[in-house]
Amino acid sequence: MSEKIIQASQQGLPSKSGLQFYAFDKRFGIVVNDVLPKLTAEVGVTAVELSTRVKLGLEIGLTGSLITSGVTWAGERNQVGLETMVSAGGMMATFR
Repeated sequence: MSEKIIQASQQGLPSKSGLQFYAFDKRFGIVVNDVLPKLTAEVGVTAVELSTRVKLGLEIGLTGSLITSGVTWAGERNQVGLETMVSAGGMMATFR
């Protein structure tokens, strides 16, 4: 668990702005969906008090590249998100 989340649980929520506690995450790897592998990277930031995560990702391969961005809000029982993917072949948006 992130130190920021532990600190938030000890000090109590919410703050006046709702943006006092946040957590960063990152992911790097190799994707092998096709014959040729792709390098992938994603960074995200979560506003803990707002239960909202914003992310930006990139996939680079010999067959092309893909840029993704998205935002997700998660409640106790529900989750809502929007993700956009852009490549040379077009653009796609997904609403969950």
